Amino acid sequence: MIFTYFARAILSLVLFFSGAHHTHAMTFRQLVDGPIVSVGNAFVNLLYALAFIMLLIGIFRYFFVEGQEGREKGKQLIVWGIFGLFILFSVWGIVQLLLNTLPRV
Repeated sequence: MIFTYFARAILSLVLFFSGAHHTHAMTFRQLVDGPIVSVGNAFVNLLYALAFIMLLIGIFRYFFVEGQEGREKGKQLIVWGIFGLFILFSVWGIVQLLLNTLPRV
């Protein structure tokens, strides 16, 4: 239920900032190339930042928090931060590979 409202709000913002409220009609390609790509890029950058911050918090907890529990939690955050960065960079590489090998239409 909340996801539906959130998705509608995001779609409304994308359409508003894309210029869809003007009198001219937008093609699907214009809509995708403009605001949807910008929102997607912002979201991916946010994911990169979150994975990196998770890695930094894990390093801090591992080295500076007292006790075995703090070290274990730090180690876990380091592993998940590295895993997140690995996944993000891997997906980026695959997308770049596809963009550079497939013909543009």
